[in-house]
Amino acid sequence: MVAKTVHYWTGHMTGLKRWTIARVLADIDAESPLVVPAQIESDSDRLRLRQTAGRLVASAQAASGLQAICGGDDPWVGIACPSQRLALWMMRVLVVSNVLSRREGTTLYVPINPERDESGAIVSRAVARARRFAGIRGVS
Repeated sequence: MVAKTVHYWTGHMTGLKRWTIARVLADIDAESPLVVPAQIESDSDRLRLRQTAGRLVASAQAASGLQAICGGDDPWVGIACPSQRLALWMMRVLVVSNVLSRREGTTLYVPINPERDESGAIVSRAVARARRFAGIRGVS
């Protein structure tokens, strides 16, 4: 899929179109920066990760009503969903919200990144939004 996208981008789009799309993507990033799992390279990185994880777990639980857990130095918080359908649905909303996420069974994983989201507020707001949208659509 990536090769096809690159081929289209370089072979079928004018410079003006590429510039326009790049500008839109930059605007999206400025409004809601992409949140990905943190890179852990030092003891201070581990400490910041754990602090951010604690804040994210608490705020994600409060915002979504779902249990959230984090294990040690893992840069992901797991959110227990009552069904695979809900976990998948929320994952899709999160990705569209510029928050990288993944799913394993009924557990939705969201990234911990002290550089981009030190308080965990960006991710927890996105989780709350995904849960709210799922409720509106009747996904449980």
